[in-house]
Amino acid sequence: DGLHAAGILKKQAAMTSLFYDMVGQGSDDVAGRAHKHWVLGWRCVLHISQSACTWSLTPVMNEELQSNAHIVVRSLINTSDAFHRRLDEFVYSRSNYVHYSSDDIAAAKEFWQALGVRDDTLLQFFLEVCPRWDFDVKCLHVSAVLQRDPAGHNKIKTAVLFCLKWQNWSDTRWMKF
Repeated sequence: DGLHAAGILKKQAAMTSLFYDMVGQGSDDVAGRAHKHWVLGWRCVLHISQSACTWSLTPVMNEELQSNAHIVVRSLINTSDAFHRRLDEFVYSRSNYVHYSSDDIAAAKEFWQALGVRDDTLLQFFLEVCPRWDFDVKCLHVSAVLQRDPAGHNKIKTAVLFCLKWQNWSDTRWMKF
């Protein structure tokens, strides 16, 4: 579940970093390979939700309650109206328009494809918007082309909504981004 996955992910990232520190020792070639080596991890929504419900409600939990817990999750999904009402404010206050190079666009294409965006129209849309959240400055970097586009604001909103849509609990039994 998520608790165990987080610890394993941290350990794997630390081991990878230590490996490159020990092997590299000033070698530009090894340093370049280290920057291209990503350690990724993900959590199964099914296990996080189901395990949390089961463990937290052990004294009153039975098989019927456990199997129907997705109804509770679905009700939470359906109550995201408050977020949707503030989306305009978020896009206006957090968007930062950036001029992307062709290398940036190529990297973004690989990124979205790795996350499972297979439809060409959707992929082109994400490459046009090119959203990237910056955790350090708490802003959403988007393509500067959108600043002059009359529909730019709505395109940014659409991209954010697509990325934040809730995944169906039963659809994520194995893996889904």
